[in-house]
Amino acid sequence: MLVYAAACTGCSLFPDVWHAGVPVAYRSVAVVTGARGSLHEYAGLYYSLQNVSTKRIIRMEIAFELYDSADRPLPGPGANGFRLTLDSSIEPGATGSYCTSLDSVVSEQTDAITAARFRVRTAVFEDGSRWRNTGGHVYREEP
Repeated sequence: MLVYAAACTGCSLFPDVWHAGVPVAYRSVAVVTGARGSLHEYAGLYYSLQNVSTKRIIRMEIAFELYDSADRPLPGPGANGFRLTLDSSIEPGATGSYCTSLDSVVSEQTDAITAARFRVRTAVFEDGSRWRNTGGHVYREEP
């Protein structure tokens, strides 16, 4: 099993990445390869997100890129772009930790994977309002 973390250039391994006006702080992003019970057989994207707003978040749309151990992009649905919708309630000030299986895009032959440019594209709040990531706030700029 190999663990590769996506980290900001010049930052510690799991930095707090937050910008004023952005309702979500990225606490950690990592890809874990190998079987993890019912979570995944080949690889999983693990991430923690903190709601730093004053409203409950009920859904997030997330985008990220994946690279192999030689920094080659893994093929995604659009130029190595992967997206997911996370339906999860996060109270103000709370942190949610998640695992998204990558088994549909990763084979057992893949020995190491790096996640890059992890970003929340949209956050939907309980009151129906939305925040859109127009500033390009990401967890990591480059692989």
